Amino acid sequence: MNIIAKHWKEILTTCLNSGVSFAVYREPGSLRGKIIIQSDYHDREKKKFSISDCKGFVFIPFETTRLNKKILIRGDVIAFSDEILPGTVKIAETRIPYKTRKCNLHFADAEEYCDQVETAVDNMKTSPLKKVVLSRIQKQTKPEDFDVLDFFENICGTLPDAFCYVCFHPSAGLWCGASPELLMKFDGNSIETVSLAGTRAMENKTPVEVHWNDKEITEQQLVSDYILEILKGSDIKELSIQGPFTARAGNLVHLKTTFRSIVEESFNYQHLADILHPTPAVCGLPKALAMNFIGQTENHSRNYYAGYAGPVNIDIPALFHVNLRCMQVFDDTLALYVGAGITIDSDPLSEWKETCHKATTLIKILEKDKK
Repeated sequence: MNIIAKHWKEILTTCLNSGVSFAVYREPGSLRGKIIIQSDYHDREKKKFSISDCKGFVFIPFETTRLNKKILIRGDVIAFSDEILPGTVKIAETRIPYKTRKCNLHFADAEEYCDQVETAVDNMKTSPLKKVVLSRIQKQTKPEDFDVLDFFENICGTLPDAFCYVCFHPSAGLWCGASPELLMKFDGNSIETVSLAGTRAMENKTPVEVHWNDKEITEQQLVSDYILEILKGSDIKELSIQGPFTARAGNLVHLKTTFRSIVEESFNYQHLADILHPTPAVCGLPKALAMNFIGQTENHSRNYYAGYAGPVNIDIPALFHVNLRCMQVFDDTLALYVGAGITIDSDPLSEWKETCHKATTLIKILEKDKK
């Protein structure tokens, strides 16, 4: 069973060729996707918009800058992606047809990345920095016959428990991902978020057989403590906590803790998303110190990696996932964004290998496409 019906693939291809913004997503565990199309090219919104007053798909960068802006793809067209519509969807013509961009990103090799990890560990010995997430971009040759919608189908089939999406906007370009990490879900009656940190390759083991070391347990606890502090300060009175437990995500396993609470329908979920993001799972602790270290150390912009994405006021008020296991599509290159959480006990080579394992999640699906 295909997530996207043939009829919709033709429409979305027209959107992409015409520079019209759209998003397709599949919720974890679901067999049906949703399509969101902004039917004209020009954004009618102001530069700043309130998420809670919108209807569509939000795409939020790791750090908002002049080049990386918060994006809303308006839900002018909203439909299940397996629906065969009797008519066609009218797509307004654009003056700027979309062309995939040439890739001029910086790709750190093992030596550079390990040096950065070593610098972080040394910094932690003499400063209050407890954890920092260091990312890199892995360059992957784009197959000649690569089709992002077919790739989306494959990640949905391979990673049934991930939030899978394809997103295009002229300002951000073309992105695709399969995130294992929920930032926040608000269904009108309750909120849910998770702490996800610590990573292991499965190595033919079941989650029950995975034994976590002190570094991984400490890293996950730092994230959980941060989230718990945020939730307690957000007028949340009754909180249900489950974990930490081992959760599988494709070829990897993570330590995971879930937080749930009943809240009023008027709960300010946008404010909670704003103060949760970025969590220590993708940034570090203390947050300001980690953000500064990342800015001084990483030789690339994270763009929309480690930001968050998801539908707003469609089915439920908000379903936001951290933008992990993601890639940006260029002319002849696929840029895979990966990262690892660094603590004072980190081993540089082990952290490099962790980023390689994370990149493998999407690379294996690309290799499967070639066969």
